[in-house]
Amino acid sequence: EATASVPFRDGHLAPTAPRAIVLRMLANLEGAYARRRRPADALWTVQLAQLARPGEVGLRAREAALLEAVGRYDEAEAVADGLLAELPQGPDREAALRRRDAIRELRWRMN
Repeated sequence: EATASVPFRDGHLAPTAPRAIVLRMLANLEGAYARRRRPADALWTVQLAQLARPGEVGLRAREAALLEAVGRYDEAEAVADGLLAELPQGPDREAALRRRDAIRELRWRMN
């Protein structure tokens, strides 16, 4: 028996596009993998999400960070460079520049 202060209406079950459902599921999986410190699995979810939302800045920034986390520094730097090429001046670009420089430093240390 449910007791809610808001009455249930058919509008509460509005249809959702399949793409939005898949993106939500991938975001939930990414979060679960991140909480369990499984960056390779989180990377997989971000890369799949990019198929549905190509070019999304936030996804590409997370991809660079996750590639870095799994030690794939060359790929992380390439993603970060591509992101920098598209970002206008501003705080997002500055953050991306710092991330790219940190990736470069890690890559240089590992060689």
